[in-house]
Amino acid sequence: MTVHMLRGHSVPYELNPANNWQPDLDNLRQQMSPRTKMIILCSPSNPTGSVLARENMQAVIDFARDNGIYVLSDEIYSDICFDGVAATSVSAFTCSQRPWLCS
Repeated sequence: MTVHMLRGHSVPYELNPANNWQPDLDNLRQQMSPRTKMIILCSPSNPTGSVLARENMQAVIDFARDNGIYVLSDEIYSDICFDGVAATSVSAFTCSQRPWLCS
């Protein structure tokens, strides 16, 4: 809703349960356009409860960095993980490289 309020255009990216709700970078590349400015990550996700695997989060961050795209990370459910799963924050990857963004 905020994207539309700011006169932006959002492009939903559907995750596949067969892929354990993890993003596929080839599919992400296909949806990207020269106008793409931001990727919004929601991990842990509601309603699936899926958590983005650390290596997949790193891949999405690298993809965004390589393409000059911002990453907005919604981590509101990060303290509500079960079955021994731990959510990784985007800041685990970005703060060590750009600490001024995380203060």
